[in-house]
Amino acid sequence: MTQVTEKLVWDRFCRGVDFKRRIGLYDTVRTNENYFIGNQWQGVQAKGLPTPVFNFLKRVVLFQVATITSDNMTLQAAPLLPTAQFPPARLEEITGVLNGQFQALFESARLSTRLRELLRNAAVDGDGCMYFYFDPEVENGQPVKGEIQAEVVENTRVHFGNPNQRDPQKQPWLLLSRRMLLDDARALAEQWGADPGLVCPDQEVFQNRYDSGLEDQVTVLTHFWRDRKTGSVFCCESTQKGMLRPPYDTGLRRYPLIWLNWDFIQDCYHGQSMITGLIPNQNFINKIFALTGVSLLTTAFPKVIYDKNRLRSWDGSVGAAVGVAGGVDGVAKVMAAASVNPQIAQFMELCMDKTQSFLGASEVALGRTGRKTPRPSWRFSERPTRPWRRRSRTCTRRWRTWAGFSWI
Repeated sequence: MTQVTEKLVWDRFCRGVDFKRRIGLYDTVRTNENYFIGNQWQGVQAKGLPTPVFNFLKRVVLFQVATITSDNMTLQAAPLLPTAQFPPARLEEITGVLNGQFQALFESARLSTRLRELLRNAAVDGDGCMYFYFDPEVENGQPVKGEIQAEVVENTRVHFGNPNQRDPQKQPWLLLSRRMLLDDARALAEQWGADPGLVCPDQEVFQNRYDSGLEDQVTVLTHFWRDRKTGSVFCCESTQKGMLRPPYDTGLRRYPLIWLNWDFIQDCYHGQSMITGLIPNQNFINKIFALTGVSLLTTAFPKVIYDKNRLRSWDGSVGAAVGVAGGVDGVAKVMAAASVNPQIAQFMELCMDKTQSFLGASEVALGRTGRKTPRPSWRFSERPTRPWRRRSRTCTRRWRTWAGFSWI
């Protein structure tokens, strides 16, 4: 087995960051997050146009996530066929204990809430990741403290050893990165018997603009790898200059995380998000609304045309007297306002409706059945789609994977 040092871990981290940068993951995630929260005109040359935002993308994403997690997911253990080692009654007793532990774990770690966050990240960023660890400081009402905890990790902080394989359990190694305050990192190093003086602030390579203003932070890397001979999973925690926690055997046979792609990409462990393909639709809606707003501001209000030979100026004040040289016939005329083509509003509505219905978020699914707005005369027909069923089956497979590494 290759000796794992802080230099090897940092080189693997830099290799993972370089791969994400080459495929444009950081820019994609930044753009998708901006569109999801409504910051959709950042970096766009508006050229004097108003910048309205009609964020139907967020509505579609939240609907998809709510549909998948409408019923709280649970984890159930069932006995397989009887074996020579355990009789059926003994297997039933063991699975009963496991189901009780699963139920308590879902409550203590708030897995239902974290599952919704996992799916939200997958829909917006392309990937969802949940990392499990044991926290020995949690009070559990027993003589020995400690509970299993769960943390949702962004896809920009997860690095796979083989970027062409999306199954985390088939990876030679995994790496999770996070930023910590310098004092906290040094306290961890002292707790685990390492030299706190080797923990120093490092250069920012986290691709996070919110982290650029802090100078007393350090990148902490949690590195997992599997021993090829024994199959055991080992772990260590390090920084760029020193080791926080030396390598140790976790006692697990599987990596303690689950990984979910919203839509997978061939030969890449990063997936495609829902929002990436819908950004052109969102831009089109925003621009049409902006152009319609300009048209309304410039032509929708009536204008007064008057004879400058008979009136020096026009006073539009209420009740103000207007002096006229001569008769009042033909001295002024009100020009009617230009009307906006109603097909513009119909087409904008059609674009939003079709985008939502193709993703399963039709008006019937959203609860809007009593429409009163006019519909265009031309329609499309499509079969209702239910993409959330595939997501639900995928989540079920991920929970089975989680159960495997938690109890083996």
